[in-house]
Amino acid sequence: YTDANGDAIIDNFTDLNGNGRDDTVESLNYGPLDFDNDGIYNYQDLDSDNDAVADLLEGNKGHDMSIVDPDNNGCIDFEDLDGDGIPDIIDSFVGFGTSSWQQVSSAYVNLDSDSDGIFDIEEI
Repeated sequence: YTDANGDAIIDNFTDLNGNGRDDTVESLNYGPLDFDNDGIYNYQDLDSDNDAVADLLEGNKGHDMSIVDPDNNGCIDFEDLDGDGIPDIIDSFVGFGTSSWQQVSSAYVNLDSDSDGIFDIEEI
């Protein structure tokens, strides 16, 4: 999709349903992902691949889960005093900033996260 004249409008813009979005781009379906098709978007789903192993555990990068999630419900159980959305136990910056956690592993959507040929749901 181009904007040859630089007017911030897609060239040959078509909006037949009148919703303000180009019909061609709208048809590409760039919405939130739902890997396991359970109707809960991955960013809201505690188990995005539906393998019965919480994403928090699968995406963990070396944190002691008995401290991070003591009630084992798949959610980090600590306060966020600065209100930036990152629980204080893993927050490396007071105020809006970054987390001490590294890049999240893609294991949260991998049905066999340890690649041993046995599905995670069977290894529980």
